[in-house]
Amino acid sequence: MPIEFGGAEGLLNTVYLPPSAIEKFNIIIERLRNLAEAGEIDHLSVRQEHRGASIVPTRLYFVCSHGDQEGLYNLKVDVW
Repeated sequence: MPIEFGGAEGLLNTVYLPPSAIEKFNIIIERLRNLAEAGEIDHLSVRQEHRGASIVPTRLYFVCSHGDQEGLYNLKVDVW
């Protein structure tokens, strides 16, 4: 869970992103914040896709739900 939404700070919740992906990540975080404040989403699942043994994800997926409506918003950040 992103720290911006109450996720714990620490190594298990650290994502390494190149500067080129940080802007897109911040845009998505702001969009998610707006959706949550508007009551349009109440659950967020974040998944990382990796290439090989790299600790840098190739893609981040943000899947948002509201109640029993899963996958209302599917957002992604292409990292590299």
